[in-house]
Amino acid sequence: MHQPRLKFAAALLLSGSLFFTTACGAKEDEPEPTLYERMGGLKGVEGFVDVLMANVAAETSVQNSSMLRTHTPLLNDPDKPARLARLRNNFINQMGEATGGP
Repeated sequence: MHQPRLKFAAALLLSGSLFFTTACGAKEDEPEPTLYERMGGLKGVEGFVDVLMANVAAETSVQNSSMLRTHTPLLNDPDKPARLARLRNNFINQMGEATGGP
């Protein structure tokens, strides 16, 4: 009477272990994509940096913002467009390298 239950339990255990070892096994042929690739490469990093810079610009337009005090030298600079372009490009390069890209 216990024999069929034991066979069923053993078969269930064996099939479950086979399923999980084949389904959860890592494929060694395919390397895991880097964060840079998952973000969409250069276009994804550029989009991230542009949104971040837009958020900083919006925050600096608020009266008595701590970011306004921090970024006042950049905002009052007569060479502001060129400095912002350099800041954007340098930040894109830094984020690209930090996420596993070029």
